[in-house]
Amino acid sequence: MASTPSASTPQVATAASSSRLDGRAEILTLLETSIVRREASQALACFDRLQQQTEAMQNDPALLQRLALLVAKRGDKREIPRAVQILRNVLATPGFVVDDYTQLASIYVMDACLRLERLQDALQVYEAAIASDVLLDLPVYDALVRALVDAGRVDEAEAILKSTMTQNDVKPTERTFAPILVAIMQRCQYEEVTALLDHGRSNGVDFSREVCAARELKMAKLESQSTAYGAALPVNGSFSFDGSTDCGFAITPENDAVKIRTLGGRSMSQLAVSKLEFDVTGCTAFNCSQPNNESYYANEFCTGTQMLTAAKCVIEDFGSDASEHLAMWSNGGDPDMTPEIRAVKHAWLDSSSNEAYVVYAVHTMGVDSEPSYGSCNPGGYGSLVVPCSGTRGASAEVLAVMTQPVASPWVTTWLKTYQSTTESTVGQTSSEGAGFDLLLLIPIAFAALMVA
Repeated sequence: MASTPSASTPQVATAASSSRLDGRAEILTLLETSIVRREASQALACFDRLQQQTEAMQNDPALLQRLALLVAKRGDKREIPRAVQILRNVLATPGFVVDDYTQLASIYVMDACLRLERLQDALQVYEAAIASDVLLDLPVYDALVRALVDAGRVDEAEAILKSTMTQNDVKPTERTFAPILVAIMQRCQYEEVTALLDHGRSNGVDFSREVCAARELKMAKLESQSTAYGAALPVNGSFSFDGSTDCGFAITPENDAVKIRTLGGRSMSQLAVSKLEFDVTGCTAFNCSQPNNESYYANEFCTGTQMLTAAKCVIEDFGSDASEHLAMWSNGGDPDMTPEIRAVKHAWLDSSSNEAYVVYAVHTMGVDSEPSYGSCNPGGYGSLVVPCSGTRGASAEVLAVMTQPVASPWVTTWLKTYQSTTESTVGQTSSEGAGFDLLLLIPIAFAALMVA
């Protein structure tokens, strides 16, 4: 005979349901208390207990955002993926309305991901935030772009940068552009550099000394102009921080880029002519003192023919800039200075022999600072000057041994030193004095040569 349900059964079920509700309320209260007390681990434990009751969590997205924010602030690498998932679930909730807490949580979670080198997690939050029209701040964009470039994902970084340019509330600065510009410059893709500069300028970005840099990087001349020494250097060549290929360019006084080939493919840092090599030419030199109590030498009496016997490079011909009043060889220089790399043409008529000479040289000091020919720099440093042949005047034998330069570790160090290195943090703003000087891109063309 079947038994009939007890009259107390509904009461038992009601009591059990009430008990579950009371338990859930207690856990919710504990979760809120843990967040207030900034006890991230306990808050996550409460969250885990509540996950079985999803309706409770879905009805309180504000609480979940606070939880994600707390975990992000804590910065525990093991817990950050939880914050990412919690925030993504909140943003994916149908009918969810974005508020200030959403913006704050998104910024902090992305910042934590990037600081902890969890780029993919940061991108997931970025995509979810953009899809929900969450406004992110500029330091987060700067950090995301830099992380993508560091990971070799330059195209993605550029796409995000250009997408950001369309927003009204967040405007990238030259600091945002800098990592991408450096990365493209390293690959010698000058057309892309110029195009990106133009894109930024058209959107109101103020680049330091941008006009001069853009002119120096124009590639129409480099792509179309043939040279007397064979195939041109590849426009889409490569250069990377691990030292793959120097670009092999220098900048003329007219702000044109000219190609350089080196003896046997030497790196740019191996072109300096030592004092011993200079003496072998039969030229004479005079010496000057420097503030570090070291002497340097510069050419005194020397014909163009003598000087070119020591040259280890060939420079593409360009017009004279009347700089023959400068030394065409020198081994001085301030070890702490930022070099101002210039290609100079020295052309003159020897009064005693009536012989015309042309010697090209790479100078590393600004034209207004470099001491004139035959003089020292009183109380200051000299500069490094490296003689080179011109393509038109060089013999076929010389041209045959001049090739594209190999990697120079100095270029890697120089770039890392002078590219934008300030780490972004939540709420940080860029100071006016922290601008990225685009002319710092140019010395990729020619490393600061160290005298052997």
